[in-house]
Amino acid sequence: MERVGHRIREMRDERKWSQAKLAEEAGISENYISDIENNARPGASLGMYKKIADALGISLPQLLLDNDVSDVLDSIILLLADRPLDVQENVLELIEVYLKGLDRLQR
Repeated sequence: MERVGHRIREMRDERKWSQAKLAEEAGISENYISDIENNARPGASLGMYKKIADALGISLPQLLLDNDVSDVLDSIILLLADRPLDVQENVLELIEVYLKGLDRLQR
């Protein structure tokens, strides 16, 4: 997530916002923003990233991913963002099983 901190700083700078302004808009502490931007908080939750994305007026995938994503991937990520980790892991497992089945059919 190192690049995420860099992207947050870039987007904040584009808006000419201080860390304090972004923190206020996102409803989280300024120290938290600083830690994320400086990669000192590698375990930040998707919920926190979602608050930052909302404050910046962008989607969670736009914040987290390096490239443009399709609307489908955007929708999947947003659907899972606020779900518990065990649900996210189960959905990932289902996708993997599904894709393996598709691969077998295509051989």
